[in-house]
Amino acid sequence: GYKNLFVMKKIFLIVQLLILTIIAATGQENQKANPLKDSIDAQRFVFVPRTVLPQSMSSRMVNGYYEMKITKDKITVYLPYIGRAYSANIGQTAGPLDFEMTDFSYTTSKGKKGSDEIVIKPNVNTTDVRDMRLSVYDNGSAYLSVNFNSRQPISFNGYTDTIKEKKEKK
Repeated sequence: GYKNLFVMKKIFLIVQLLILTIIAATGQENQKANPLKDSIDAQRFVFVPRTVLPQSMSSRMVNGYYEMKITKDKITVYLPYIGRAYSANIGQTAGPLDFEMTDFSYTTSKGKKGSDEIVIKPNVNTTDVRDMRLSVYDNGSAYLSVNFNSRQPISFNGYTDTIKEKKEKK
């Protein structure tokens, strides 16, 4: 009678302690350092496209090395553009997604499925870009859509990564 009840209570307490230990360990595991999340929060990362999604054509794999590098004080954009321009810029030799921005607004919010939603808007009229919207997911994959003032919009599927520091040779 009493001995059985006493043993059952001890087993129940041990099981509860085990469950609490597992829950605590899982919680700590989920809070480990995430260098990509840290670099996005610090506004210091790179977006690399894998697929380009032009508005009026089929999607295409991206060949070559293109990227959008984001830091607090500068955004360097070097991405392919496929689409229609509604007006021509006479004398422009660079593509519409080949530029640097130092005067821009950068806002972040939480999106669906835990993504980071980033909106970048140029503050000065040095580019045809109206805004760039980047959705970054926990696994590093990302979706970028670019809206222009005088061109068709374009989108990219790709991934984000931390900016690798270049080591100086001695």
